[in-house]
Amino acid sequence: KLCRRSFRSHRPALVVPLCVMAECAQMIKLSNGLDMPALGFGCAFGNWGDDTKWKGFTPEEAWAAIPAAVRAGFRHFDGALFYGTHRILGQVLGQQFATGQLKRSDVWVTTKVFHPPAPLGLNALGKSVNMLDPSIDLKAEVRKQIETSLDELLLGYVDLLLMHWPGMWRSQDEALNRRLRKECWEVFEEYLELGKVKAIGVSNFHQRHLEMLIEDTKVAPMVNQIEISPFITQDDLVSYCQSKGIAIEAWAPFGSGATGVIADPLGD
Repeated sequence: KLCRRSFRSHRPALVVPLCVMAECAQMIKLSNGLDMPALGFGCAFGNWGDDTKWKGFTPEEAWAAIPAAVRAGFRHFDGALFYGTHRILGQVLGQQFATGQLKRSDVWVTTKVFHPPAPLGLNALGKSVNMLDPSIDLKAEVRKQIETSLDELLLGYVDLLLMHWPGMWRSQDEALNRRLRKECWEVFEEYLELGKVKAIGVSNFHQRHLEMLIEDTKVAPMVNQIEISPFITQDDLVSYCQSKGIAIEAWAPFGSGATGVIADPLGD
């Protein structure tokens, strides 16, 4: 299993445990032969679960957190167009490249596109896509989101591109959703062939989504990023992905805020 963990610090300097640095150096080999760092730093910041506080994305937190993650030894950074932190990650990495502290080949950058519209996101700026809108050219929209991501990240390529969601939430038209996923994935395959992405995968996919996508397309997903924590193990899905050579990546391994993993007294 591959865990993407959140690490934050507002201190100017860090004392990093050797075990953290060792974990950052471990690799997961993907089905296309690439080695992906097994420990990644999530670049989504905000409040989504506490109704007593303002809810929304807070990308401004990334200005302190991402440099702290770099100092701590993280070399895998997991973002998404929807998160609003691409430009901060790109500038932080760019400064490292400029001073020679890091090379592009030293870091692994993951991003995601194909997120449904949501109240907390910057939907009017094209950070999301209404897949069910018949007036849009879906493939053109996916291309635009990929190239917007590269532009904001200030990078010529990303190491891993993920389809953020398998479709619009609560949509019951399975045949339509299947066709839309296929269209999105065909654009992913196009950018993989161009070399602008080095690996492609999915996020939040269940087994039935994966089965249909594998049947419909040329290149099988190399990664499925799903919620896994002590409270949400998804054992059957993990076993299926492993049987198909799909690497499992865990988001919110300490709990998404709604699960209460960290607050659970059993964790003390």
